[in-house]
Amino acid sequence: MDEQFLPAPENRVRGTRAADRDHRVARDPLVAPDRSGARRSLALALYGRTRYCGAWTRIKRWYASAGREQQERAQRIYIRSFGAYLLLRGKRLSRHIEQYRRKRGMEFRHGVHDWLGGYPYESIRPGELHALLERSGFARVKQIVKRRSGLFGSGCDEYVYRKT
Repeated sequence: MDEQFLPAPENRVRGTRAADRDHRVARDPLVAPDRSGARRSLALALYGRTRYCGAWTRIKRWYASAGREQQERAQRIYIRSFGAYLLLRGKRLSRHIEQYRRKRGMEFRHGVHDWLGGYPYESIRPGELHALLERSGFARVKQIVKRRSGLFGSGCDEYVYRKT
């Protein structure tokens, strides 16, 4: 495993070279140590801002406080709507569900509950994140930003920054 992406010191097994060296560096768990042991890299996956983020915030707030029956009804509506959306794009919901666990590491229905119930919910545009981190002394190394409608979720954009 690349040393710059090792877990935070409290999650490491003591006695390893990286763990022994890491106790001397800054304690910011979000910034991974580089090969010299200095914490310089920051890797993030953040929800990308779409035109539907305001609506998703309201839906998620409602869903988080809804009863079990209401949540199950909301899940059925989401799944049927998403299935229709896929069909319009020439894809099948059943195939999407079959591949979901392998791609995401969880069952599709659990993923739907996880998305709908993920409140509080915040999203950010790449430029907003860049301005924020640049003011804090970070330079962008890499970003993977996907354009998406946001109708069925905003998805995560991925970023790596380096402390300058």
